[in-house]
Parts: sequence; structure tokens; C-alpha cells
Amino acid sequence: MRDLCLRILKKSSNFAVEMRKRKIKKKGTLHMVKSLQLVATEPLAPEAMPLIF
Repeated sequence: MRDLCLRILKKSSNFAVEMRKRKIKKKGTLHMVKSLQLVATEPLAPEAMPLIF
């Protein structure tokens, strides 16, 4: 029973660390998206657009 409790504790600890890492990464990504500016462009091959989308 003690081994099971230790394994569960270790997994939950690892999960918490991963969630913190994801939260930090997500905040960094959010900053990049807020500063993103889209520019109107013309496709190089308009006839290929239906094949892509």
C-alpha cells in the first residue's frame, strides 16, 4: 500500500511540474500572438489554392 501511495505522489508531483512548464510556455506564446500583425498578400499560385484548402 505504501508503494502505491508513493507512486501516486510521484506521478502527481511530475504532473504538477509539467503543468507549470506548460503554463509558462503558454504565457510566452500568448505574448507572441498579441504582437503578431497579419499582412495582406497575394497567392503565388492562385490555381493551387483549392487543392490546399
